[in-house]
Amino acid sequence: MPLVKFISSKWKKYGNIFIAGDLTLEQGKLLLTKNCDDIFSYLLENDVTHFGLVKAEENNLRIITDPVSSYPVLVKINPNNIYVTDNIETFKNTTKTRNQIALKSILHAGYCLGTDTIIPGVKWISPFSIIEINQNKFSEKYYYQNYKLKNKINYKKIENKIVEICAKKISESVTLPLSAGYDSKFLGRILKNSKINLNTLSYGPKKAWDVEGGKVAAKIIGASWVHYNYRRRQHKQFCKTFIFERLKSFSNTGVSMFYYQDAKIISINTSKILNSTLINGNTGDFISGGHLKEKTNNSGDLSLEKQIYENIYKLWMKTGFDNDLLEYIEKEIQRLKIKYNPSSELELKYFFELENRQSKYVLSGQRIYDFFNLNWSLPFWWPVFLFPHLNVDKKYIINQALFEKYLIKNDFDYLFNAKIYSKRHSRYFIVKVLRKLFKILKYVVPSVSKWENTIFIPFFSTLHQTASYNLIQRIQMPPIKKETAYWAKVYVEENC
Repeated sequence: MPLVKFISSKWKKYGNIFIAGDLTLEQGKLLLTKNCDDIFSYLLENDVTHFGLVKAEENNLRIITDPVSSYPVLVKINPNNIYVTDNIETFKNTTKTRNQIALKSILHAGYCLGTDTIIPGVKWISPFSIIEINQNKFSEKYYYQNYKLKNKINYKKIENKIVEICAKKISESVTLPLSAGYDSKFLGRILKNSKINLNTLSYGPKKAWDVEGGKVAAKIIGASWVHYNYRRRQHKQFCKTFIFERLKSFSNTGVSMFYYQDAKIISINTSKILNSTLINGNTGDFISGGHLKEKTNNSGDLSLEKQIYENIYKLWMKTGFDNDLLEYIEKEIQRLKIKYNPSSELELKYFFELENRQSKYVLSGQRIYDFFNLNWSLPFWWPVFLFPHLNVDKKYIINQALFEKYLIKNDFDYLFNAKIYSKRHSRYFIVKVLRKLFKILKYVVPSVSKWENTIFIPFFSTLHQTASYNLIQRIQMPPIKKETAYWAKVYVEENC
């Protein structure tokens, strides 16, 4: 009999069936009997949001994951038994052997690739998967379906459907982290139209662009708003606490470092949000095409694996290509070609990020809510929003082109008008001038480049906190990756 033991309380046991998410037992039983080709449409027709499904019988195991593996499933097959869990800590003490290429990938990108974990023989079950293990024989199918690619998305229909699903499935109040970005504001409008009791919050420095944007957006939407102001030093102190160590251990799925973005805020406000559903806009910009870019002059000369390499492995590596990681990427590319049959390099890049960074690193942030036993949901990962983006020709959604066009065209209350969010337009000019001066200084005095990461980038970033988001994109200031790189290194050291 397979040994199934989940750490998260979100998994419920019904005899030999284990279900996480919003599937009912009846739906779970029916889904287990569905043919591979029928599951895709079933999820849409029945307004399923997130789920994980496992059925364990004598010498037989069946697993179905949702389109983003919202609830992680890890499997290890031994000669005498099969082990199923959602946490790699279960296996760490049973062997000292580690998957070195997976650890190297996590060090430089924050996550490993494919179905690998940091322990050889332990398999992460990827999105859209139907797994059958019979007499220790492993069979894997996928219920993703290719459709004829379209050139448009009916966002009005999608928005109305999400409003309908929210009204039907969310009976309690909702807590929404709100910023100046499109995704959280779009969710705010949807939730208010769903007639749900909505409470919003923003966190970060008092004058930060996202905090000011969140405050104005909450006023336009007509929702309550609170600001949690804490400094980087306070966050560093929180990361030294026992509860943060427990969070890291609880969230360790063996496929990525811990995405700790709002861990401190949630930990100190658990009692206030205990009886509400947490909804955030994570991944929304990716799904609607925000991470897709036109080919640059430089990328046109590089192979696909080298283009992906330069995009993901930038936490520690400075120049050149690591051959082991290039082979690792190539192996993942071949797996995704078989699984999704992408029609172009652009589409393959989209699925590459969906399966790796989004489903592993970004989704690990939801484990914070599981740790505190809070309800959560990600409407941008619901099939009703995700599937139309999977079936559109990706060239039409580069830089969120279709999504942005819809939001601006339907911006009746100026919710998405960037100009109303900040009165400090003089900052724009200051940032532009200082940035150009620094470029000139680097050219005249090359030695100042060594201070770029420690002095100049933090200084410019502070100025950007009160500048327009669109302006920040135009100036293309390099992001500060120092802290992410540090925690990737910590993860590797703790799991070697």
